[in-house]
Amino acid sequence: MAPSPTHPRFGFRDTCDCTTLFILNLAFSDLLYCTFNLPLYAVQYLLHEWPFSERMCYAFAAFRFINAYADWLSLAFIAVSRCAGLIWNEAAERYLSGRNGFAIVVLIWAYSIGLNSLVFFNVIGDFGYNCRSGKCDYIETPEDPVNPQQFYFGIGFSIPCVVIIVCYLTIWCYVKHSTTYLKKVT
Repeated sequence: MAPSPTHPRFGFRDTCDCTTLFILNLAFSDLLYCTFNLPLYAVQYLLHEWPFSERMCYAFAAFRFINAYADWLSLAFIAVSRCAGLIWNEAAERYLSGRNGFAIVVLIWAYSIGLNSLVFFNVIGDFGYNCRSGKCDYIETPEDPVNPQQFYFGIGFSIPCVVIIVCYLTIWCYVKHSTTYLKKVT
């Protein structure tokens, strides 16, 4: 990636193109969700039951959660790339762009699949039709030490959430400090 020029008005360099890669990954994840999950949700809610096989319910729930975790982690990496691009531009260009950016996208999907591998290997929870929620979802098994929904959502949502909060608080502090500096200079 060619070095980005210094912004003439504000004096900082433009952010790297890795953000675009993460936004495209987010868009791809959302496209998959809209293409596969939403039509099956519509059928499920209109009929008030799961009209297909148990295996398809398992696959539907697994795909939904893999997709959701990839979606959330993509949002987190958009925040990371924005923060790094603004504050540590050289590091962002070095570690987040090019092949490294593509490797991060692969790792986002590997994380999503890996998180659900605990269900695949019957460690915590199972996928199936949950009568209480009326959809294919995580279901508890008698051997589960914890509630699978709370466990997986706790990990799958809280990690990206903490990353996003830290990154945008860092950006806010940086901008606030820069604004204070500009007020002193002018």
